[in-house]
Amino acid sequence: MDFLSMEPVTIPCSELIPGYHKLKGEGSHNISFDKLLVISCRHTDFTFLIPCIKELNAKDVIVMGNANSSTAGRLTESILSPE
Repeated sequence: MDFLSMEPVTIPCSELIPGYHKLKGEGSHNISFDKLLVISCRHTDFTFLIPCIKELNAKDVIVMGNANSSTAGRLTESILSPE
């Protein structure tokens, strides 16, 4: 697990969250991503690239890492055949 720095990319929240305008109303609500969290699974060779905000802290990284690791494990179990 590691971070990659990148040029900030600003995206309207309405493109990321379906129904965002219904929740927050019209306006310019944007989010800026400044780095990528790279998680590589040694067992499956999957690589997850997760855009992150610069305010991300260690607790958030642990939560995201655990969520993605468990997802990868479930995917591989459903793909493998019992031979």
